[in-house]
Amino acid sequence: GTLERDELSFFLKGDTSLDEVSVPNPLPWLAPAGWKDLVCLSGLADVFGPLVGDCESADKESELREWYDLETPELVPVPLGYDDKITPLQRLCMVRCFRPDRAFFAVKQFVIAVQGEQFVQPPNLDFQRIYNQSAPAMPMVFILSPGADPGSDIQLLGDELGFSGNKLRLCALGQGQGPVAEGYIDQGSKKGFWVLLQNCHLLVSWLKRLEKILEQLKEPNADFRLWLTTLPTDAFPLGILQRALKVVTEPPDGLKLNMRATYSKIDQATLE
Repeated sequence: GTLERDELSFFLKGDTSLDEVSVPNPLPWLAPAGWKDLVCLSGLADVFGPLVGDCESADKESELREWYDLETPELVPVPLGYDDKITPLQRLCMVRCFRPDRAFFAVKQFVIAVQGEQFVQPPNLDFQRIYNQSAPAMPMVFILSPGADPGSDIQLLGDELGFSGNKLRLCALGQGQGPVAEGYIDQGSKKGFWVLLQNCHLLVSWLKRLEKILEQLKEPNADFRLWLTTLPTDAFPLGILQRALKVVTEPPDGLKLNMRATYSKIDQATLE
């Protein structure tokens, strides 16, 4: 590809040598680990050759300090003319040295610059499409991010497809709710209605039982669907995940994505 292997390795790992730093740190505001990485970076590419000297110059050090103190330095050009000379990956390396806490956000800007904004925007969930890919013996597992709740969208889809009222059973899992959920699954698989089990991470002790129930589920009603929501947890049984249709949900971030998510739920008939 177009990425320099040494620069990519530096961004991912930093200076991995066990040697002491050859140049004393002249910047009291820069962490020792950051200075060690910076000295290593200065020998990685010619463009970074003057970097150590710039840090030792009082005038240039003040410009670097101003950039360092910014809340979002990854959105502001690197000072001392470096921004005009470095590649997007080299910019990431500088952020790693000075502000490793902003590296994650800098990577997002890198992807936007190199690949395009669409690669960092979470897609709008199409619940009809998810349903079309499902099957009676294939549960749908929604892995939640903070602030995301697909429950209302599942209920809206149920209303559209005729699975509302008694044909959609909801159960918020918690202490003592295992038998209730088990009863819903038994009835739903026989009579052909939907079952939505929310917050499965709150009753992980019962999920092994759910795994066995799904393994023993033979020829369920063609209309039966099992919807599960859970926060990420390593206690979620692998057997359920292997047979499930897995969906990762993320709440829209910012006005633009919120508007896009809202308009994605409006069909042509509603607009007319």
